[in-house]
Amino acid sequence: MKIAETMLLAMCVTSTLLPTGSEKIQRLLGEYDNIEYSHQYVEFYRKLFAVCWKAELETLSTNKNDSIATQAAWEIVTLTVPEQNGPKAYRPNPKKLQWFIGFLEGRNRIVTPKWWREVVLDARANRRDNIYPGELKKRIYHRSDLKGVRCPVGASVTETDKTVTHRHGDDSITLPEELLCRADSGALWCNVSCTFTDERCFVAVHDNVGYSHDVACIDRKTGSIVRKSKACGCWWGGTTGQHHSWVTFVLSDDGRLFVFGSGSVGFYAHGFDGSNGKTLMRFSSNY
Repeated sequence: MKIAETMLLAMCVTSTLLPTGSEKIQRLLGEYDNIEYSHQYVEFYRKLFAVCWKAELETLSTNKNDSIATQAAWEIVTLTVPEQNGPKAYRPNPKKLQWFIGFLEGRNRIVTPKWWREVVLDARANRRDNIYPGELKKRIYHRSDLKGVRCPVGASVTETDKTVTHRHGDDSITLPEELLCRADSGALWCNVSCTFTDERCFVAVHDNVGYSHDVACIDRKTGSIVRKSKACGCWWGGTTGQHHSWVTFVLSDDGRLFVFGSGSVGFYAHGFDGSNGKTLMRFSSNY
């Protein structure tokens, strides 16, 4: 056998032993269920999308896993932004952003909050891996009666003899101390957002940046915590400067609970089974 033929045969044999792009994708997808912490999804998705062509991303957007499908849809949006920094801020393709909102709502059978749609549709970017939300058109949080606490407009947080109460309209709940964040002085220093049903109150106590945070379910009759889940957030590293973040709950007719959040560094959505707190879908613009 000639040398050229031998080399060609060796190349053919080697190529059959190497995993194809599709095989790599399937292997990586197999790692999903082993992920334990929110920030680990960053590495997972970066490895997964690195071996995907646009057509494969489109295929992933039909994956049976709602989180993977939604994140793949967002990755398609990010491809409309250059990889490197430019002389000024970029804007992701507006039609793709509109498509993504429709995709997220349709795939997850939920209507996103108006303010959340606005900041996503008005998103800006320094480069492909640094996309951040646009400006709020209307203030949705305000400083509560407590100096270090912010909460949704129309709600209030008060403290009397170390008892902290959240009120919104005719609904109120005493917030368990273990959910709260206090400064060394003992003063409260956190943001609080709640939503009420007849029997339950769902509470998010979050920071100003957009880190992962607890979502607690409180029994309104007893005031006790039924369970706690963890919303993914949109940031997991260090930060400097001043930041603000916002969280809104959306309850579906079939008992699902969605947390929509945004901050200066990104935005996210996390869906839970309202009956047991298990994650149904998680999306972050920084995955």
